[in-house]
Amino acid sequence: GNVSLVIQPGMYLVNDPSSVSDKLLPKSLGYPFGSKPRLILAWLGREVKRQKTREIKLGKSLRQFLEEIGIDNASGGQRGTITQTREQMRRLFSARIALIDDVSPTQVNWSMDGMQIADRQQLWWDPTKPDQAGLFESTVHLSERFFNELSNFSVPVDMRALRVLRSSPFELDLYCWLTYRFYSLSRRTVVPWEALQAQFGSEDKNERKFRWQLRKALRSVLTVYQDAHVEDSP
Repeated sequence: GNVSLVIQPGMYLVNDPSSVSDKLLPKSLGYPFGSKPRLILAWLGREVKRQKTREIKLGKSLRQFLEEIGIDNASGGQRGTITQTREQMRRLFSARIALIDDVSPTQVNWSMDGMQIADRQQLWWDPTKPDQAGLFESTVHLSERFFNELSNFSVPVDMRALRVLRSSPFELDLYCWLTYRFYSLSRRTVVPWEALQAQFGSEDKNERKFRWQLRKALRSVLTVYQDAHVEDSP
């Protein structure tokens, strides 16, 4: 509808190469994207319930953490899972999430509700030695607002299911969405295709292609979530 979910990346300052003075320019840390931030968020939801503290311990070694979020093959290099996971953690924990109601500047009524994911993070792992424990334990300190949201309103998901679906962000989103809906569903509900396409933020404007993509993802999701009673129709 009129509500938008906005992800604001974290920023840091760099020297302006075109300036003779010591002028600093803001530079984006980049947006979190792909499967890894989704796996990390699901794991955080579980750990908040388990550890019951804003200071979440991430594990003694990098390999242990990767296995916790469902990544078994820890590999190095620029495109390896170790490098990518560390980068996505930095982006995710630095980002800000905001819900904005009716973004049109001509509207009189306007509201925004935002929160920082984490107040601080400390990663002591050596990416070249994923099995080695750091001198100190790596932690992330969640913001009070985000911690309260996870404590009071998070819906439990099966990390084993996420491990199976981890190669597809779309399948992860669909699984989490179905889990959330069935957690509170009390009667048969029809969700229009148009609403699904808008909610999942599909960049493909072709509705027929979106239906094909969703049906394909749904087949994979239902293999790990057999209690989800879903039927699709024109």
